[in-house]
Amino acid sequence: MQLDERFAAAYSGLADAFTTLGFLSYLSPASSFVVAERHAKRAVEIDPALAEPHASLGYVKLYYYWDWKGAETEFKRAIELNDSYATTHQWYSVFLLAAGRPDEALKEILLAQERDPLSLPINTDVGFHHYYNRRYESAVKQLTSVLEMKNDFPLAHLWLGRTFQELKQYPRALEEYRLMGDRLGDWPVTIAARGYVNGIWGRIPEARQDLLSLEKQAQTRFVTSYGVALIHAGLGDNDAAFRWLDKAVQERSHWLVWLRLDPRWDSLRSDPRFERLVRRMEFPRQSKQMSRGQELKRDENVTFRRAGGAP
Repeated sequence: MQLDERFAAAYSGLADAFTTLGFLSYLSPASSFVVAERHAKRAVEIDPALAEPHASLGYVKLYYYWDWKGAETEFKRAIELNDSYATTHQWYSVFLLAAGRPDEALKEILLAQERDPLSLPINTDVGFHHYYNRRYESAVKQLTSVLEMKNDFPLAHLWLGRTFQELKQYPRALEEYRLMGDRLGDWPVTIAARGYVNGIWGRIPEARQDLLSLEKQAQTRFVTSYGVALIHAGLGDNDAAFRWLDKAVQERSHWLVWLRLDPRWDSLRSDPRFERLVRRMEFPRQSKQMSRGQELKRDENVTFRRAGGAP
């Protein structure tokens, strides 16, 4: 950019860098997604026909502004400009899943996989889609295949750990989080995931230690309130969980787009406070496809137990 202030691809690359920092919770939403938006808009201003910054704008509209209509417009525009760009299909699939359109979402992530079959993030996101649709056996198979490609890919360990915890295979979940920690250190997202498992498994001192770890980290870096809320939910402290979820709304935590689908909130769903949180997100109306997830979960978990996968 110092050599060419009108190099649109450079601004687009900066936008992607900041969306990644925001998604991974290394920076606060305001310090990452807003900056990404500025760079993406500059790229579009220089070259309106460049697909990548439109995809970045869709990502920001989804994860920071919770602007469902605007996000879809940007993703569709990016696909119109360059249908071969796998990342757009990947991110559009994430949007569709969060928006309650899982069949369309699966189609998009498979299109992304076709365009970049060796991408670790895209192959991991295939497992991510199975996880959020509660197809846990399929998620295990897919995420294991990613780790066969690269055995220390952190996000595959994250989603495999989250899958094992839903199968109540808590030791295996914690082992996945340990392996993720070997690569990423004391990443707050890892600590929150581990703390939730410790809580629901009855390892109360360990869960409280995870809370203290997040509290200490928050003195020097950004720690997502969504993660703190999760540990409280795992401990069964629903009032504290809702207080921290309210803080997550205030900080515009991108994790909140998964509020409807994240199975870790199942114990809170009957509380009127949870429904109020969902309404604040102004989610699009869910398609009838969503009801299939529970049926698939039931059928797959029976198969998984018959195969000896249960603890």
